[in-house]
Amino acid sequence: MDKIITDINFLRQICQPTTRQWVEEHNLKDRLLAAVKNAWTPGTGLSAIQIGLPVKFAVYVFNKKENILLNPKIIAQDSAHYIKEGCLSIPNKWFNTLRYNHITFESDEQMFSADSVEAWIIQHEIDHMNGILCIDRQVNPYPQLGRNDLCKCGSGKKYKYCHLL
Repeated sequence: MDKIITDINFLRQICQPTTRQWVEEHNLKDRLLAAVKNAWTPGTGLSAIQIGLPVKFAVYVFNKKENILLNPKIIAQDSAHYIKEGCLSIPNKWFNTLRYNHITFESDEQMFSADSVEAWIIQHEIDHMNGILCIDRQVNPYPQLGRNDLCKCGSGKKYKYCHLL
């Protein structure tokens, strides 16, 4: 079984385009789904680079449906939103990031669109293919707050411990 890579330097590679035939010959979809099931926490998706294969392919599950991303690229986006996201390659860490709520993207030479959580997942996986990690997209939605100040979300927790953003 494939292990999920946690070497940040390895994950910063820009992946190469691939073909549906190569993906099928290497049983990549099933390998990625198996790796997700054995991750440190439940996950929604995984890119091939995360199991050591620097090709532009990923699998994600949304609304109980398995989806693939083959040589994807974002064509258009709008309406950014702060979210809290994690990564199966960066165990036990969560990051405030800015993601688009709606995207239009191409995958396997077809056009699609996605909203909200599904759009965020797709952006995360495409970032992996481009050598970008969520730690690189980390932002502080409350720049005037220090890590030990109370979060402005109303949770009553210190900003560094708040997971409601």
